[in-house]
Amino acid sequence: MGPGATPREVAVATAAETAFTALLGVGIGAGAAAALVALGDPNGFARLGASWWAIPAGVAAAAVLAVAVQSFLGTRRASRPDDPARAGRGQRIAGAGVAVLVVLGAVLATWQLRLYGSPVTPDAAGAAQSTRSP
Repeated sequence: MGPGATPREVAVATAAETAFTALLGVGIGAGAAAALVALGDPNGFARLGASWWAIPAGVAAAAVLAVAVQSFLGTRRASRPDDPARAGRGQRIAGAGVAVLVVLGAVLATWQLRLYGSPVTPDAAGAAQSTRSP
């Protein structure tokens, strides 16, 4: 795969690499598990049926699909120069928004504490502040 590969080409190449690695792991793992079951119980392998290879193959297929989709979406997003996520505008706007909300929350909390007092904040005499009568 050379420079300028399309997102589809990158996804296909990544899926092929992942499939090779996953199937190698499935073959070794399922084979070792089946051998251990057969050593422990000669009839155990027969009771496993198709599950000894079907379940690991299904997990490998799901992993290959997940990696291919993630690779495709990531490559497609990176290849679009007008993508707001790539430019970081969304993070900057969200960061500023969080700062504004925190400041507004602090102003509101301070106003409410000064208006109604607080049983947590002591007054000048060291007693708990409260406008309520006991």
